[in-house]
Amino acid sequence: MWKHFYTYKLKIGLMTKNIGLIIIALLVFFSFLTFATKPMEISQHCYPVVEQEYYKTKVYNSEIFKLFKEWKLQNTDVPCQFYKEDARVFTRFVLPENYSSLKLKYEISIEWNFKNGELINTEQLMAVLDDYKKYVAEFETNKKVKLFLNITGIKSVQNHLAYPNIFLLRTLDGRNSLDYNFVTNSVDSFTFVNPQLLANLEIFLPQITQVPQIQEFKKIKSINFASFGNQGIQIAQDAQCPTCNNYLTYDLNEKIKINAISTYALDTSFAPLLIPDLLNVYELIRQKLLVGEFSNCVISVGDKHAYTIGTRGMITVAINCNAGTIWKDAFIRQNFDGTYSVLGVDIFSIKQKTSKNTKSIIIVSIIVILIILIAIILIKRYIKNR
Repeated sequence: MWKHFYTYKLKIGLMTKNIGLIIIALLVFFSFLTFATKPMEISQHCYPVVEQEYYKTKVYNSEIFKLFKEWKLQNTDVPCQFYKEDARVFTRFVLPENYSSLKLKYEISIEWNFKNGELINTEQLMAVLDDYKKYVAEFETNKKVKLFLNITGIKSVQNHLAYPNIFLLRTLDGRNSLDYNFVTNSVDSFTFVNPQLLANLEIFLPQITQVPQIQEFKKIKSINFASFGNQGIQIAQDAQCPTCNNYLTYDLNEKIKINAISTYALDTSFAPLLIPDLLNVYELIRQKLLVGEFSNCVISVGDKHAYTIGTRGMITVAINCNAGTIWKDAFIRQNFDGTYSVLGVDIFSIKQKTSKNTKSIIIVSIIVILIILIAIILIKRYIKNR
């Protein structure tokens, strides 16, 4: 009887050890999955175009292609498509040297769209390409373009597929650029960090001479970064980090009569010079927020934690408490009727500011640590029972 009892106990012990090993193996497996498994991504299939030569021949034999007989063809590409009945052909050209009076190199990319084997964007291409030589001539005589070229020394112009009516000018480091719409004969957008370009900002954008906030910013803080596009201009003091501090975005949309600072981040001591109504905001904070538990707090001024930020109707003002040993933020909402609503102090906690990716990493790290600890405990028990 005792013999059978010990045999039974031995079997139970071996079974327990095997279960422990299985648990350890599963934990290691799931730990691997935690790090190795990528999130599921929904992708759309891209079908290769089987009859590539057919579509290339259709392009080469089209009437509009004859417009390019003087152009130097660099390459032709037929990429895969998301719909089997569609096809696109990309051709890249370099213009002849006699097109440019300034000896610029023009690199042109053209997209040809097909549906059920037929070219469908002939009219759109013809509207742009039929007068291309005229567009180049107007581009090279434009006062703003010539100034940009003289300052930067750029010798290459691009007309990409994504911007069919735009001549693109880029410096080698990519930090200075100008986009010229050759159909409307105007500058669509630009980004400058070059001091000479910034010194001539009023030539590229004469409207800013009528904006006192920009002139005041230029006088007190200096403009080391400027970016114009979509009828708005952003200026900033720091060219390396234009949205870190002391920047503003000003709308210049004449059609809907908007002439206002839309977003900004400014030193609190400097901000009211550009936006006088902020003095009322500061007074509202003192009266409504810096009381009770926050009575030992003041609006920050100086070099550290002393900013006023405005974006999408929300105003954030830096405050410090306990003689500057604690930093906080006060939040005010600007209403559509121009009035203000007090929201509170530090209403957005650090946890709320933490990104979803950061939260996921923290949770996964905790799970993995727990798995490792459980595995260590089980291994120690297994070794001890042996």
